[in-house]
Amino acid sequence: MNGRMIFGLIWMALAGLASYLPDLSKGAYAVLIGNLLLGVMSVGWGLAAKGYFRKTDNPQQ
Repeated sequence: MNGRMIFGLIWMALAGLASYLPDLSKGAYAVLIGNLLLGVMSVGWGLAAKGYFRKTDNPQQ
C-alpha cells in the first residue's frame, strides 16, 4: 500500500465515523459526501498506480 491508498482509507474511515454523529447540517452532509468521494478516488488512484487497472493482454508496460 502506498501513501495515497492509506490516505483514502483514512478519509473513508473518518467519513464513516462522521455519518454516525447526530444533528448534522446540510453543509456537514455535503462535506461528508465529498470526503467519501475523495476517499474512493484516492484508493482508485492508488490501485491504478500499482497497476491493477492495466490491460493484462499487453506484456509491455
